[in-house]
Amino acid sequence: MSLLVRGAQVLLRDSREWHLERCDLRIERGIITALLPPGSSSDADTSPDETSVIDASGEWILPGLINAHYHSHDNLIRGTGSSAPLEIWSLESTPLRQEYDPREAYISTLLGCAELLASGCTAVIDHVKLSPHLDPEALASVVAAYRTAGLRVVVAPVISDRPFAESLPLTATERAACGGLVGWSTMPAMEQIARVETLIRVTDDGVGGRVRVGVGPSGPQRCTDRLLVEAAALASRYQTLLHMHVLETRLQRAMATRLYSQPMLTHLAELDVLTPRTQLVHLVWPERDELAQVVSTGAVVVHNPISNAYLGSGVAPVPELLAMGIPVAIGTDSACCNNSTSLFETMKWAVLIHNLTSPDPDRWLPTDAALTMATAGGALALGQPYQVGEIAPGRSADLVCIDAQSPGLVPPNAPVRQIVTAGTQAQVTRVFVAGELIYDHHPLKFDLNALHQEVRALAATRLERWRGRSDPKVQAVIRAAYQREIAMR
Repeated sequence: MSLLVRGAQVLLRDSREWHLERCDLRIERGIITALLPPGSSSDADTSPDETSVIDASGEWILPGLINAHYHSHDNLIRGTGSSAPLEIWSLESTPLRQEYDPREAYISTLLGCAELLASGCTAVIDHVKLSPHLDPEALASVVAAYRTAGLRVVVAPVISDRPFAESLPLTATERAACGGLVGWSTMPAMEQIARVETLIRVTDDGVGGRVRVGVGPSGPQRCTDRLLVEAAALASRYQTLLHMHVLETRLQRAMATRLYSQPMLTHLAELDVLTPRTQLVHLVWPERDELAQVVSTGAVVVHNPISNAYLGSGVAPVPELLAMGIPVAIGTDSACCNNSTSLFETMKWAVLIHNLTSPDPDRWLPTDAALTMATAGGALALGQPYQVGEIAPGRSADLVCIDAQSPGLVPPNAPVRQIVTAGTQAQVTRVFVAGELIYDHHPLKFDLNALHQEVRALAATRLERWRGRSDPKVQAVIRAAYQREIAMR
């Protein structure tokens, strides 16, 4: 079965510049095979038994947006995270993230799929945390939800083996006060690696597949060197992603000095952890000298401007990264520190937040760069740079259609700028993944109303069971340590 999409204006990229061009798209077995002059393929050229025709007049077709950092496990507890520094926010939110059973994991993931599709997202890297024991059935349920929805995904289970108190620059007395905290895996490093490897063997579609399984160290300061090395080796063995938070906060940079007596990226390079398969999520606080390690290894940075602002973490030096030739993607992060999964919103933030970091407009982020980060940059992060991220013959037909008559897009004086700064999920009409229509004003592969009904029940039960479990005395210890580090810098 082939597909012909007619009458739309298609967002194409030539010589790194984006532009709209009216054309018809021919799709065969999920692959774009031709960009045709509008109307050049007549009804006589298409057999109703072999070709499905979609009239997309009045719509713009964009490459599917790619959310390169996201946490599906937090969807049931959206809105519960206060606006506080990451280390304090983590203490408050961790109890609510405990012990997801397989059904909760499936429903939380499927809820996220509905929202991702509604915002024009065709692919996502899900850094999913199922505390405290990487339950195999719950992990399998996460993968099953993505298969139900039809999204392209890399599921990267979070792993860590360093106790929480040892991941922060605390005194011995402060570490003792933090003993007994829940939410940080006590599983041996190799057992965690084995569980992730089993998930890969059972559920991974292989290189280029719609569903892949990656490896997700929580962050270097939360992992022993052995776990980092084994995680990198596992990712290499299966040619999949190594996805981890790196230098998100000031305290994490301080911990690099304490743990390694050198910058964090330098240490990761010495461990041979940095490769083109590695994503460095956030990278707000790098030392400038250590960025050479990113350039030389081809690792991809994932910018999360909204969560970084929500938690007061800072602003990643994205214009400088791009100037150095470092590839950058964007992500929405957790529903507890963003409350939204909209990449349209994230693109706008990615552009505007950098206007506040320098008075020199030459160092601000252009709108076309943000669009590239959400598409071609995301494809690099996903590990599929020649398969998705652009609309061109030979690429997978991962597409999003938006209503060109929507507020903010009329008149279309500067379409790319308007998509990035005035785009909203309300404009999304249809979403295709590998040529399959999986969203047409609503998800097509599951019942959204029934899903929302179950989400409300599960969320209420979870909040009733786990809310208020965070120890205020421990919170006070972490807050004091945070203030001490801030005062020293």
